[in-house]
Amino acid sequence: MTLFSASTVRRLLANNTSSSSNLLHYARRHLSSTTPVSNFDKLGCIGLGLMGHGIAQTAAMAAAKDNIHSSIIAFESDQKFLDSGRDRIQKSVDKLVSKEKLTSSQADALMGKITFTTDRDALNDTDLIVEAIIENMDLKKQLYSDLGQQCKPET
Repeated sequence: MTLFSASTVRRLLANNTSSSSNLLHYARRHLSSTTPVSNFDKLGCIGLGLMGHGIAQTAAMAAAKDNIHSSIIAFESDQKFLDSGRDRIQKSVDKLVSKEKLTSSQADALMGKITFTTDRDALNDTDLIVEAIIENMDLKKQLYSDLGQQCKPET
């Protein structure tokens, strides 16, 4: 499995060095040799901070409303951050209910689509993983390497 964050791809596209060209060529070749997935049934979201909690919530809304995804795995390595991310999502969903943009049953269905976990093995059989951790390249490289070892090849 090869993962590229959106910021990495943007940086590679903006950078005109030979190493960037080589990496983009590798990514294109790798992506063209894998079978495309038309539906991401099980999504993983790593990091529930300012961006990650919104990504997980949006995916869960699509899952609950349109049954696009069966489940969202929301991962944080630290229980404190996991709880904080869950609270952010719950507050946002509660606000949507108070504004009558969601019913209580829709809110319950949305929250029910998300599995909150500190167990990274829960990501093993996901179809797509969205990485939203801090901008620390060493940490990201280690994460991508670990995920490449543990997730199914088509993730």
